[in-house]
Amino acid sequence: MAESEGKVVGFAYGCFRDVPGEVLERWKATKVGQVELFVVHPDYRNRGIGKSLLAKLLEEFKGAGADMVLLNCPAVAVEARGLYDDMGFEVRSYQMKKRLV
Repeated sequence: MAESEGKVVGFAYGCFRDVPGEVLERWKATKVGQVELFVVHPDYRNRGIGKSLLAKLLEEFKGAGADMVLLNCPAVAVEARGLYDDMGFEVRSYQMKKRLV
């Protein structure tokens, strides 16, 4: 969690995924973490807060034995995607939607 003047301005939360053994083999992984929530208030972006929060979460995952971390990113979150690219994340899938009216 990141705070400024007593206010929470950002946080990152993750947990471990229960991944079937055959998927772990295909991914060449043994333990998988998932970034569930990650946000920095718009007024506090581009100050290194997000990078610091995500780095700390990745460190926690690694310390707990994870060798792969997953996250989802909305297509419109261009700034976030830039951060994820800079930190070495790779696109592994596309999540799509179609509205049925």
